[in-house]
Amino acid sequence: MKTCNKCKVDKELTEFPKNKSNTKDGHAVSCKICTTARTKKWRQDNPDKSKNYTKKWRDANLEVSRKKDREYSMKNRAKKTANFKSWRHRNPDKTKASNKRHSAYQRRWLKDHPELTAYHALIRRRMQKQACPLWLTEEQIDQIGQIYKSARTRSEFHEIEFHVDHIEPIKGKNTEGVHVSCGLHVPWNLQVLPASENIRKSNKLVTI
Repeated sequence: MKTCNKCKVDKELTEFPKNKSNTKDGHAVSCKICTTARTKKWRQDNPDKSKNYTKKWRDANLEVSRKKDREYSMKNRAKKTANFKSWRHRNPDKTKASNKRHSAYQRRWLKDHPELTAYHALIRRRMQKQACPLWLTEEQIDQIGQIYKSARTRSEFHEIEFHVDHIEPIKGKNTEGVHVSCGLHVPWNLQVLPASENIRKSNKLVTI
């Protein structure tokens, strides 16, 4: 047991953050709850210093930072998606500017990597052909064409790139990267999304 120097409550040692630099037992003198509250208040009172400190730490610990981001995203996928959609709704101008920057970057990448672009396009066409069932009617094939036409029309009208996305990916993977589904190239499995959202989704299987 250990007494927190802030709230004065006796708690298990595991309730204290690890700190091997200044304490004999290897844990901080304040419990996790008090430490979190103190840190939160300091960040609110010093927003500029907090941002600079966070940036310096991320730059110095890039791989660790990216790993933490990936782990957080996997555990809080629904929350992050909801927050992102809410931010886009509140900031339409910033969203449009971000989409334009992303589209410009994508065009530059495609131009600078023609061999890879052609290769991936070939693989994509083969996968779509294999996923397109023979029992599709002419009307349903026409519907697929209309969906792709809709994506081109939206791209021209909104001046940002739109993609046709497979709701259930042709080669869908779960959050661990394991292949778990094979979606079909059929009208009811297609949707039009901004390119940035489609790329972010990638071939991950989104479950509700």
